[in-house]
Amino acid sequence: MKLSENMLHGIYTYGLEKPTTIQQCAIVPILSNYNVIMEVLSDSSRLTAFAIPVLQRINPIIIKPQALVLAPNCELVYQIKEIMSFLGKFLNFKVHICTDGTPLASDKKAFKDGVHVVLGTPGHVFSLIKYDIFHTDSVKLFVLDEANKMILKGFENQIQKVFVRLPTKVQSMLLSATLHPDVLEVITKFMCNPIRIQTKDIKQLYIEFESENNKLMALGDLLKPIRIMQTITFCDTSTNVDFLADKLRDLGFTVTAIHDEIEQSQRDTDMNEFHSGSSRIMIATDDFSCGSIDVQHVSLVINYNFPTCITRTTSIVSVIVVVSVVRVFIVINLVTVKEMPSLRAIEQFYSTQIDKFPGDIKSVI
Repeated sequence: MKLSENMLHGIYTYGLEKPTTIQQCAIVPILSNYNVIMEVLSDSSRLTAFAIPVLQRINPIIIKPQALVLAPNCELVYQIKEIMSFLGKFLNFKVHICTDGTPLASDKKAFKDGVHVVLGTPGHVFSLIKYDIFHTDSVKLFVLDEANKMILKGFENQIQKVFVRLPTKVQSMLLSATLHPDVLEVITKFMCNPIRIQTKDIKQLYIEFESENNKLMALGDLLKPIRIMQTITFCDTSTNVDFLADKLRDLGFTVTAIHDEIEQSQRDTDMNEFHSGSSRIMIATDDFSCGSIDVQHVSLVINYNFPTCITRTTSIVSVIVVVSVVRVFIVINLVTVKEMPSLRAIEQFYSTQIDKFPGDIKSVI
């Protein structure tokens, strides 16, 4: 792969000894200056697949922004920074985070002192470019992480405003768990002849219920036989997350709840507990199905509230349709009779198949 000794030292220190499938597929094309689209489930393996070649291509002598990475939320931005800092431990590079919580004075000082890699959310990054704080003339690498989520949630205009300020020959990388057809159309504005890397081999299942009220007992029955495994259950609202978490705790489960109304510091603590394995069950809003949750150790995902329209499937389908490159990934969707037409519509729209749950959770895990 033509990686420097310092880069390899950082990779081994991080704990990577053998490249994963996605790393094998992505690193060489990125190092060879190709535009790349990665359709793969969100985990640290996917992030390292672009972080390694991006860091390798940074020239530390030129203390100007050479790489720009955009992500939809602060959690993912900080996760990328943490991974880059570990991998680049023996490289002489500076990284700066630009999110809505970053003081403007801190931004001004960082760019004045010089940075190599800029990580941020679209709106804040564009503001810094607009007000002539972030000069983009030296940017040669542009990364959109969770592109599907950002574009379908209204960030397209901000992303385009950022992109037009970049050099015309900038190399682009796009990462997403799945790509909505509308997003693929938008991508043509950012990329020319990209290499597309995909992995799709997931067990997709559903359980049908007469009404929403029957789901809670079924969820408990699904989780009881597999208490030692890590699972994530997605809901449509923070209210449902809190309700479900409380009910599962009443049933004796140790549960982590994650949604936007929880303080950032508490979310970080809870997320660390889940990633470390201290907590085995996470209940989260579907906004968190991408990016900020590393799913490489998760055996099962349950969608408690199934979307009733295609436009709300962005994050849920990100989990439904695409497989982890590490192993077989199981998704079970809890669907009412009224929601079955939506399930069939999603199958058709995304050219996938969601089979009926056979009845024994241990037979599919």
